[in-house]
Amino acid sequence: MINHIAPHSANEYQPLQAPEENVNKFINSIEFIPRRQYAGMVDALDESVGKVIEALELAEMLDNSIIVFTSDNGGSPEGHGDNYGSNYPLRGVKNSLWEGGTRVAGFIWSKSLPQRVSMDLMHVQDWLPTLYEAAGGCIPNLLGIDGVSQWKTFHEGVPVRAEFLYNIDDIYNNSAFRAGPWKVLQGNATNLDLGAKFHWDLWYGPSGRSKNTSVHDLIPAIIDSAAGRALSRTGVNFNVTELKIRQSEADVKCEKPVKCINCDPYNCPCLFNIIKDPCEYNNLASEEPNILRHLLSLIKYMNRTALSPIRRYNYPEAAPQFWSNTWTNWKDFI
Repeated sequence: MINHIAPHSANEYQPLQAPEENVNKFINSIEFIPRRQYAGMVDALDESVGKVIEALELAEMLDNSIIVFTSDNGGSPEGHGDNYGSNYPLRGVKNSLWEGGTRVAGFIWSKSLPQRVSMDLMHVQDWLPTLYEAAGGCIPNLLGIDGVSQWKTFHEGVPVRAEFLYNIDDIYNNSAFRAGPWKVLQGNATNLDLGAKFHWDLWYGPSGRSKNTSVHDLIPAIIDSAAGRALSRTGVNFNVTELKIRQSEADVKCEKPVKCINCDPYNCPCLFNIIKDPCEYNNLASEEPNILRHLLSLIKYMNRTALSPIRRYNYPEAAPQFWSNTWTNWKDFI
């Protein structure tokens, strides 16, 4: 597993860092300098991914590889953590239970998988049983886990998950649950009680869209990228028309209604139909009280077996300055 930290902000005195050659690629397309710097950071990540794919091809491992590319949470937009990401068009930010903080794009590739866009429900805990089954493991051998294998879903498009728990957090004092199209959200939706200066409950970040170009215009560069060339050399064929269709299918569209039904999860639980309203504009708690009560009862049921949060300790001696400027398992070296 490779953990890319490229799109994260760094030191307070220089939060956005990327090689100059990567930043300069966007000098004519992104006027705002911090946003351009952030684009350079993501571009460097793209290059790194390409090098990994090329290495697998050179080692003749690509035909027998499963490649997963995903994120652990939504991004931090301008003003949040010295960063310039965007969760457009979703609501909320990193470290929140809104869709913008929890819903991320995921990508899995294998020569054995059909090429398609999936909108089926999946939780991060599903990766373990999914990859275990893909490698030939017997799922019943995995005891006491909450994840479900999505391998059949990836192959056949058959949904295997109908619900999941976003989180129950006694420190943040919040919780959220999804069942079918319905999502309930309650409590401190952001980290205001932990020292944040603002509520981050709205819609932030640029769309990344241009009046003069579209994502379809990127297809030639995608095909000619290091990863694209490596895949082509192994016999993968890129059909431009099909790629355009899949780009459109993967686009999350939200039309802001003329009148929104407000949500204030700090005071009352909120209910959304995520299929019809992925951007969480309309709180349907008052219109669907039975569904709301049912989802709240599921959260209460799951919380019966929850353990107390582990105390978070502060160890100044763990600071990177004492360990060759790296975060490490410092206690092992004492």
